[in-house]
Amino acid sequence: MAFVRMKKSITLFLYFLVFSSFGQSADNRFFCDQVAQLQQLIFNNHVAPKPVNDSLSKGVYDLFIQQLNETYWFFLKSDMENFEKDQYSLDDYINSGSCDFIDKYVTTYSKRLEEAKRYVLDLKNVRPDYSGKDSVTFGDPNFQKSFKDSTEAKDSWKRRIAYDVLAKITEQDSVLTRLEKNLDSLVTVTLPIVVENQLCLFQEIKNQDGGIELFVQEAFLNALASYQDPNTNFFSPNDKDNFDSSLSTNQLTFGLYPDKNEKGEIEIIYVAPGSVAHKNGDIEESDIIKEMYSISLRKQFETNCISIEDIYSFLNDSNNETVLFKIKKKDGDFKEIELTKGVLKSPENLTRGYVVKKETPIGYINIPSFYTDMESPNGQGVANDVAKEIFKLEKAKIQGLILDLRFNGGGSIREAIDLCGMFIDQGPVAIFKSQNNNIEFFNDYNKGMLFSKPIVIIMNGYSASASEFFAATLQDYQRAIVVGAESYGKSSSQMVLPLNNYKNMGYCKVTTNRFYRITGASNQSVGVSPDIRFPSMYDGLETSERYLDFVLVNDTITKTEPFQPMKIKGLGKIIEKSNARVAESRSFQFISEVNSAIRKNYFDEDRSFPLTMKNVYTDINDYQEIWSRFEEHFTTKRTEITAGNSPSVEELLSYNQEEKELNSLMLEGISEDIYIEEAYRVLLDQLSVLRKK
Repeated sequence: MAFVRMKKSITLFLYFLVFSSFGQSADNRFFCDQVAQLQQLIFNNHVAPKPVNDSLSKGVYDLFIQQLNETYWFFLKSDMENFEKDQYSLDDYINSGSCDFIDKYVTTYSKRLEEAKRYVLDLKNVRPDYSGKDSVTFGDPNFQKSFKDSTEAKDSWKRRIAYDVLAKITEQDSVLTRLEKNLDSLVTVTLPIVVENQLCLFQEIKNQDGGIELFVQEAFLNALASYQDPNTNFFSPNDKDNFDSSLSTNQLTFGLYPDKNEKGEIEIIYVAPGSVAHKNGDIEESDIIKEMYSISLRKQFETNCISIEDIYSFLNDSNNETVLFKIKKKDGDFKEIELTKGVLKSPENLTRGYVVKKETPIGYINIPSFYTDMESPNGQGVANDVAKEIFKLEKAKIQGLILDLRFNGGGSIREAIDLCGMFIDQGPVAIFKSQNNNIEFFNDYNKGMLFSKPIVIIMNGYSASASEFFAATLQDYQRAIVVGAESYGKSSSQMVLPLNNYKNMGYCKVTTNRFYRITGASNQSVGVSPDIRFPSMYDGLETSERYLDFVLVNDTITKTEPFQPMKIKGLGKIIEKSNARVAESRSFQFISEVNSAIRKNYFDEDRSFPLTMKNVYTDINDYQEIWSRFEEHFTTKRTEITAGNSPSVEELLSYNQEEKELNSLMLEGISEDIYIEEAYRVLLDQLSVLRKK
């Protein structure tokens, strides 16, 4: 009964909030409706919605300020003291339907941004002091993201611009003595460029769609969502389009991919083969996009001082089908080119099998994400693609299979469930828990396996969600040996739901379920531990979910269903042999050494030094030297494996030169990868055990 009363109480609050928003200012009415609808959606759908109380107020406030300060910090101590009055009042504003509180954040942010622009502009003709009197500090854990007063704000921007000038000068010459000798003339040329670039970055904030007001409002909406857990997020309509695109095998796209060059121009860095831009023939890499006009939306989109994120939001807008591009060519000529989006298979979601061998052929498939084809009536995605590739690889008489899940951030859980069923006989594959602790079991009811030979799965710290789900299931069934690094630690699934079916208020990606291993254990915040651990460049960098704010706690489920695991014969010996090889490998030792150096010098310890040409040059070059040694080692290091194609792929490539060139790069990358090489050796050890048995 207590739950019923609580639900009724919150519903009444939200009912009042929606209708009381008509008492708000006209500017805030829509925002107030968004807040109400978002909170109602979370309460109705989140796996464990948190009550609207002082704890929510403090948590949302902290996240909100973090998001406002994420790119730059502008606020003064007096601003923060004014903001802090809201720390324990946001819940009252939400419950009473009072949304005018947002105005002071919009006004203050706008004011401090304009002040920062003036501070930076004033530095354009003032030579920085490089005597060592000023210093810079990186990574101070006690640093508060606000200035004591305007004097401190000015000084901070002065030191930041001074550092950026020396950093840019360092790029121009590798010899310190020459830089020091020519410092005055170099500063004279570089200072105006750095100042203009920074002013342009400020302008990007103002130029974003909806301006500062929408930026601040959406920061609050996202904070309100993310207080529930890090994977519950507010989506604008453009965010939703980008998210859908990342999970689809087929995209409606122009097929051109821009980035900002050193001058701040929007430069086309890649034109996808087979895309409408590629077929047009007049668009090339290194072309500069000067203007874009949406014929579909009848909307001009300037590219000057616009963030690259906003460029992609414009290009990915599902309503933006036809665009007139004004292009500046390399020879200085201008062209106007009209393009209408066409279907292109997503390059990030291509799944293809390869044959890795030294003496025994082993299949290799990289699974970049658990994508799904949302436009297909059957919803066929990665599971279907993997099945096709295995069929091709079997014709090459492979004796085992390497599935590479490194940097696979997840995707469709349905695809992961289907993929699990291909490699086990039958039985449960996962346990899901939804709101009110409702438990649901997912089973593979199909007897038999699509592929029954040995499997090795490679993971790293960026293998998350659906990829962890898949790896954990095959590990529990002892159907695969998992190698690499501990995974990310996300054991929840989300749905993207509209805030309102009638108004375009945006969306919420909300955590609706927690999933568990078939043993009842959870990967949440702990990740999947590999059977064999390989050193990683990301060890100890605190990049996993457990380090985020408001993560779901790890728990277990006692109610499980019986399952029949296989037994990997000789697993202890296989692990022992791999550990010995890894310990003796100069390449794996080198990875550990580089990781240790980066952690010690750039993550674990604060860096502070006087602002001189020598100090900035040394700091930047020491970092570059670490990576130079890393690249040099792996450029000269050769593995003992080679990579090739299945017979059917070879036939396909004979008709497509562009595919052939991309394929050649893929084969080279696989052949030089020490993680794939060691995974291959693990499979050989397992095959050796099976032959003896």
